Amino acid sequence: ELHRGKPLLSGLTPAIAMLERVEDIEGAIAQLGLPLVLQRSGPSGTPPGWPHNIGHTPNQARQIAATLLKPESPAQEPVPPVLARQWVDLRYHQTTPAGLPLGREFRVVLHNRDILTYGYAWPHDDPNRWLTIEDEEALFAVAIAVAERLDVPLLGVDIAQVQSGEWIALKTVDPQFLGSPQMPLVQFWQAIAQIYGTDDRGTDACYEP
Repeated sequence: ELHRGKPLLSGLTPAIAMLERVEDIEGAIAQLGLPLVLQRSGPSGTPPGWPHNIGHTPNQARQIAATLLKPESPAQEPVPPVLARQWVDLRYHQTTPAGLPLGREFRVVLHNRDILTYGYAWPHDDPNRWLTIEDEEALFAVAIAVAERLDVPLLGVDIAQVQSGEWIALKTVDPQFLGSPQMPLVQFWQAIAQIYGTDDRGTDACYEP
């Protein structure tokens, strides 16, 4: 879960504060400033999403935190912490009709710190999806640094470029949900098949019926 992995990524990802109570928002604002990006740390994500999870004022941030800290069902106990993330200005070229900036963001997939594949995060024909050699090297360096700190066998990392040109990790991704609109999945599955020893039919190549 995000609240477990984020503390290990200091310096690679925007600063965060964990909120277990609505009152914790005051300390988060003092630490991180405004605006704040707020999201649940559990698997349910951050409904309803941008721009409704952005707190531009103390009162707005408090209201969003209160909503996210409410149990989604009577069976949800305890409620996972809410993450308050420092706002960062990402480099972008286009926005959605709703005004969401489509940041220069890529998803990188690694196995034991080796990069298997990567792809642009958005489905649009965006000039920001083209990388120079220097961009690619910087992108991969952040992905590998994240993988080294988390030390898990299969990992997805979303990495974006800020306006200053620096690359940062935005979040890690569960291996079950590694898809990205412009990720070459054939390359990904071929790499997985080679690693885990499967044949073209997806069966164990070492198994003899």
